Amino acid sequence: MGCISLNITSEHKRGEIGYWLGQSYWGNGYTTEALIQLVQFGFETIHLNRIWGAAMTKNPASSAVMLKAGLNHEGTFKHHIRKWDQFEDIHYYGLTREDFMQQQQKG
Repeated sequence: MGCISLNITSEHKRGEIGYWLGQSYWGNGYTTEALIQLVQFGFETIHLNRIWGAAMTKNPASSAVMLKAGLNHEGTFKHHIRKWDQFEDIHYYGLTREDFMQQQQKG
């Protein structure tokens, strides 16, 4: 089906999210649902200070998942990674513990 991860940098109390989902499962909200739970776990259970993730600009579905999970677009890096022998632009998303708590209070 797919997987989701939270790669933790303990020293900085920061977690990097990553995920992929098999194409036959796309469009059902599974990744968004899983990411919302992972973000909540990161802040409420393991007390991270920040969670972040990245998506290639040519993958708007991945960007939409992060936005739906409450992360904020923090910038775009031009030609930041090389994939399949091409340089790709990357959107970066992030959420601080403080912003997460404010989101939770607003409901």
